[in-house]
Amino acid sequence: MARPLKYNEDISTRIVKAIRGGNTLTNAARMSGLSYETLRAWRKHYPVFSAAVATAEAEAIALYVEDLGHASRQGNVAAITFYLERRGGGEWRKPSDRLELTDKRREAEAIAAEIGKGDDRAVVDSIERDLVLSVSPTR
Repeated sequence: MARPLKYNEDISTRIVKAIRGGNTLTNAARMSGLSYETLRAWRKHYPVFSAAVATAEAEAIALYVEDLGHASRQGNVAAITFYLERRGGGEWRKPSDRLELTDKRREAEAIAAEIGKGDDRAVVDSIERDLVLSVSPTR
């Protein structure tokens, strides 16, 4: 692995500007001629740089949230839907993204009854949790 580049104020400024513009950390590093690993090392060893990166990330998010809000207020249905699905809670998510727990609960109760533990709520809860995790899209 190549030795990380020595900290450079001009490069750090370019990185922060790229992040503020909405780029990922990886892309901002590449745009500035650094590896992501070097960017991480700079963040670890230079607290002022790390704080500037964190601020730039927050500013980029705020800018896009503002743009999204503006698009929503202009009637952009895609923007409205995007916002509600991500920030509006589970009830606004697409049905394919929601876990319908009622069927899993019934299935857990049936399994618990088969093993003679249908009246044991802790067993039913545990089985339900296992069933939900087995279909979770994050696994």
